[in-house]
Amino acid sequence: SGGASAGGVAGAAGGLLLIVAPGASAAAAVVPVLALIGLVCGGMAAAGVGYGLQLAAQRAGGRGLPVLMAGAALGGVAVGTLVQWMSRWMLAALVGVHLPTGGGLEGLVIGAAAGLGYGWATKDASAPPFGSAPAARTRLVTITAVCCGVASLALALAGRPLVGGTLHALADLAQGAQTSLAPLGRVLGEPGFGRLTSALIAMGEGAIFGAGLAWGLHRASRPTPSSEP
Repeated sequence: SGGASAGGVAGAAGGLLLIVAPGASAAAAVVPVLALIGLVCGGMAAAGVGYGLQLAAQRAGGRGLPVLMAGAALGGVAVGTLVQWMSRWMLAALVGVHLPTGGGLEGLVIGAAAGLGYGWATKDASAPPFGSAPAARTRLVTITAVCCGVASLALALAGRPLVGGTLHALADLAQGAQTSLAPLGRVLGEPGFGRLTSALIAMGEGAIFGAGLAWGLHRASRPTPSSEP
């Protein structure tokens, strides 16, 4: 899906930044590891939000913004809650780490934002759900990315870490872990993983997720070529 692809690309890019950032000590192996984490997290989130959004679009005829937001939010909170508890149980069972991870609230907020962006971008479309012209696709991807990015920024400012923030917190607890994002903070002029770094990374995560989700929904909605001669 688009969300999985976007998550994988974002994870790989983050790994590369950790390698080249001043003072970084991460090995090259961090790139595929973070890419895999991004792919799995992005794919699961996109599956939940996308399913809820598509189901709501069918119910609302593609034009009910509150219904779209509610459907996407419910899909997001369902997957987010599942991931939240599974990650907590796995960390506790495998490495004995008890780390409060997010999931449910983050899925609710970002899912609602995705529904808002999708509905806003497609409300004036004449063909369900929004046509296939490049301009319509660009509008959909851009608006959904902005909405999800702003929602993720708000979560970070409220102290709710997303994937990047959770990985950094886990790295702080696990001695020798290479997923600490402190080197990225130093690039931005902070002594470590500070408030600015957390906010920018979260906003980037949300925007990339929203863009990937919208791209995947656009591709899935395109009419298939007729098999008739």
